[in-house]
Amino acid sequence: MLGGGDLDGDIYNLILDERLHPTIQFEPGAYTQPKLVTLSRPSTAQDIADFVVNYIKVDITPIVCTRLKISSERHARCYCHTITANR
Repeated sequence: MLGGGDLDGDIYNLILDERLHPTIQFEPGAYTQPKLVTLSRPSTAQDIADFVVNYIKVDITPIVCTRLKISSERHARCYCHTITANR
């Protein structure tokens, strides 16, 4: 899952002091499910290599992380600042 949403032994920090809980909640993003790719034959090492290369080419997580960090540094006092994509 993207962004560490899986429960595979990750360490969590539970904050019980309600004064530290967020006061604003946002709706989760709406994402369309990608098209499922299937093969009519057993997969090969080349299929796996193609998948990994394609994943690296289309993965925008580092770009999003960098833009969020830049935005947070520019707007340090407002964590709910709206970020717009310039494409």
